Amino acid sequence: GALDRYLEVRMAEYRMLGERDARVPHFSSMFVTDRHGTQLASAFDDQSISLSIGKNWAHRSYFHGNADEIPPFERPPIDPLHIEETHLSAVYFSSSQKRWKIAISAPIMRERDGTKEFTGILVLTVDLGDFEISQASGADGDHGQLLVLVDARIGLDHGIILHHPLFD
Repeated sequence: GALDRYLEVRMAEYRMLGERDARVPHFSSMFVTDRHGTQLASAFDDQSISLSIGKNWAHRSYFHGNADEIPPFERPPIDPLHIEETHLSAVYFSSSQKRWKIAISAPIMRERDGTKEFTGILVLTVDLGDFEISQASGADGDHGQLLVLVDARIGLDHGIILHHPLFD
């Protein structure tokens, strides 16, 4: 619908900015959830097809704001815990693009009768591999490499960054 078209237009604008200026963050996807965590619409920087529209994602850290993922809900919660301000998520594995990602999310608030009401979340995702360290190239043109290790085993440590050059 209209929300899908709006997200596609915004994603196209980000792609054009990124092509003109290398400093612009490279977003992989953009999507919106309702206040219960159900994904309403999504747009991707590639030709991915969303497998997550209509599914509930309130268990993801980009929605609830805690540092860890929680197990998926068997049925959507009525009033799930949600972020109150812009948030950088824990690393997670995307069901649509089949890649490790980090999400930047922001609550969508509506003002009604002088009070703000939480209505959903807008999420921009970045592929974990798109975080780069700028460094001058050597004489042989080598720009160096970046190695990120993420625990992909099912369990309490699933999605934890084990090694990243930006962290000590």
